[in-house]
Amino acid sequence: MSDVSLMNRAADNETKRSAATSGAQHAVSLTLGISPVELSGEHVRIGRLEPAEDTSIRDLRREHRNTHVFRFDARDGKIVNIGIGLGIEPLGTIEEVPVAGHLLLLAEAISHQLRQWFSGNRKILKPFHPLICLGSRDRLLANALRQAGVPSPDGRLDVVAKWSFDLRLLSSAHPELRPSLGLIADVGTSNVIDIPVSELLESGFDPVGRYVGTRDEPDDLTGASRLRLVGRVQSIENETLVLDDVRDDADTDRVVAADVFVEARRETLEAVTRALYPTAADKALEALHRMRAPYTSGDGKLKKIRRTIEELNKSSGNATEGSLNLRFGDGLEAQFGPLLDRSSPEFPRMLETSRPTMLFGASGHDQDTQPALESGVTDHFSMRTTPSMIR
Repeated sequence: MSDVSLMNRAADNETKRSAATSGAQHAVSLTLGISPVELSGEHVRIGRLEPAEDTSIRDLRREHRNTHVFRFDARDGKIVNIGIGLGIEPLGTIEEVPVAGHLLLLAEAISHQLRQWFSGNRKILKPFHPLICLGSRDRLLANALRQAGVPSPDGRLDVVAKWSFDLRLLSSAHPELRPSLGLIADVGTSNVIDIPVSELLESGFDPVGRYVGTRDEPDDLTGASRLRLVGRVQSIENETLVLDDVRDDADTDRVVAADVFVEARRETLEAVTRALYPTAADKALEALHRMRAPYTSGDGKLKKIRRTIEELNKSSGNATEGSLNLRFGDGLEAQFGPLLDRSSPEFPRMLETSRPTMLFGASGHDQDTQPALESGVTDHFSMRTTPSMIR
């Protein structure tokens, strides 16, 4: 419906009641999982570097990853940078510039600091645009298994919170307001199966028909590795898995069971849970279904996002070792404001669009804006069919 929905899948329609003299009415307010970035000043010190043939922006980022953030500025062809940490001067030609003209550089700096902070205690699945990481606190399947009578569940099998964070430039619906930065946050769940197939076989799990993969080398930036699928298990020969639907980049159609992991699809997670905990699985999986609900409903998502924004601000305000550092070289500070709703001046501009036209019939000449049976399908399809044609 709008560019707002593209920016954040955690948007939710909240219904608020208002009393009027004529009776109770309902007012609908759209709340987004977007927290506006609030900056402490209107100017910031940055540095400008000339791009060099023997030094790329990637090299600069690698060499100064703990002290500076870099971005190519197409407006003048220079590499701009900012110090991340109080008292760290920019590199190159230094100048004081308006914050409003360098919001994208500040977005890079804030993203960098969030990534560094999260990597300390969370598994990073995707480091950039958006940053995706697994939660360290919400262990849904482990809690469900404990409720079902399993005192010490295997931590390599779990369902955890999956968070997404991205810094975006927002354009307000009010033309007199300048663009601003917003932190777009979303939360869901992710299945975790970090047990080698060889161990699962010992527990009676049947991997036939399941996709398996190997772990990539840990990422230099985050230390995390991802599962690279190699194929689907067709049969088992001793300690070797024979594969079909083998991926193009796989070297062979046979893999050692100890070297691969099953893809963490929902049905596979449930099958592994039943193999490892046959007497507690049904009760645990039923509890897991209830525990997932707050991560899939709009209201539940918003509550968790609000709490996380509060925790980010609390950490950045501590100024202690291990806390989130959102203080930049010359003292500029950033924090995150309340989630945007329709009453917020920074609420992004919404684009009204009409319902797309559906085409019916072999030639597509028949058109309708409704796909429902009472209009589109019924009007344009049933007239060309007879009962004998429908099975």
